[in-house]
Amino acid sequence: MIYGYESQTPEVAGAKASGLRSIYGIDGDGVTYFDLHGELDVEHSRELLAAIAELAPNDEALRQAEAGASAGATALWSLLDGVARVRDIC
Repeated sequence: MIYGYESQTPEVAGAKASGLRSIYGIDGDGVTYFDLHGELDVEHSRELLAAIAELAPNDEALRQAEAGASAGATALWSLLDGVARVRDIC
């Protein structure tokens, strides 16, 4: 699950930094977070992919990892659903 998130972060962070610069004229400290994650999470993704390869060296282990990732993603979506419900109430 974390690999799925981390592997998207560099592209998303780059798009956010680009938009902040080009649309809002924000630079420097205002985009440092996104610039940093646009770079760091490339390496984090590689490290997580290597961990997956080591910990799930066969099809059965990979299926178990996928099931765990799916369960984690479902839990995260449930959390976000709860946040949305509370937000609608407030």
